Amino acid sequence: MLFIYLYPRQTTLETKALLLMKLYTSLGDLLMAFRHKQNMSQGELAGLIDVDIRTVQRWERNTTLVKPEKEPALVEATLLPHQLIRNLNSTYPIPTYFDFDLRKYSLTELDIDLPDIALLKKQINMQSEYIKEIRSKEELENIIRYINYRNESKHQIATKVLNEARINLTALNLNVTDTYGFYAGHSIILSIKENTYQKLRNREIYNQDLVIDDLIDFRTVEKPIFYIYSITADSNSTLTYLVAAILRFFKSLESTEYTLATLTPRDDNKAFNQSIGLTNLWNEAGFNKEEYYSFWEGKLDHYLNSL
Repeated sequence: MLFIYLYPRQTTLETKALLLMKLYTSLGDLLMAFRHKQNMSQGELAGLIDVDIRTVQRWERNTTLVKPEKEPALVEATLLPHQLIRNLNSTYPIPTYFDFDLRKYSLTELDIDLPDIALLKKQINMQSEYIKEIRSKEELENIIRYINYRNESKHQIATKVLNEARINLTALNLNVTDTYGFYAGHSIILSIKENTYQKLRNREIYNQDLVIDDLIDFRTVEKPIFYIYSITADSNSTLTYLVAAILRFFKSLESTEYTLATLTPRDDNKAFNQSIGLTNLWNEAGFNKEEYYSFWEGKLDHYLNSL
């Protein structure tokens, strides 16, 4: 699923984005909001991080900071972006916008929206040393924790299938880390068989039904099908580098006879999908009545070749 949880540059969606993204000025406020979101007690959070409840109480009152050696445990327990915690875990905290559903942070209102589509294309050659192939099943399993954070079970692909997919298509299965080595984003894209794709397209099967035999080496077929399972990043700058890596792959394909498809939750990236040349085929209500899943397909050749 295309998890680019960022809003395109449209006035109504900008307003929606600003309403969703809350400005946090202290780590204590962030931790209290996290516990409220997760319906978690101070004692439960303390247990996850291996500290006593009084320590969590002091953090939330902003009377003490989280010790540097405890930051990794806090990231692990909450799945909050490491950079967000670092921004706020300071004597002089850096006010930072954040939304728990989007799992995205931003330092300014100007950087909340999705980067300009045309600008993303112009930045196709931007590269980062922090974007690498998913090198092991262990790395993949860590990424899956973030994917399953909000994903309905029938739309979750089995780990063994994803592990085979990352081996078969290394260029599009990427892990993003920050300068300290903490998770900051990923992309997981599968190359699947034609008959499998048609079943997904027609809602005869869902992601949970995919098996290893549904995968195929895209280089062995004339019309490959690339199925985006998940793309996300914790900030716009990270997203720009990640999308650039994906665009370079499709730009380098010798043939344009391919299909790019994705099943995406929410309405957040509708304008983005349309802008890059994908067509919405169907929509389906999710578990949460405020969101729905939508299926998209198309090609990037017009987007990549146009000015």
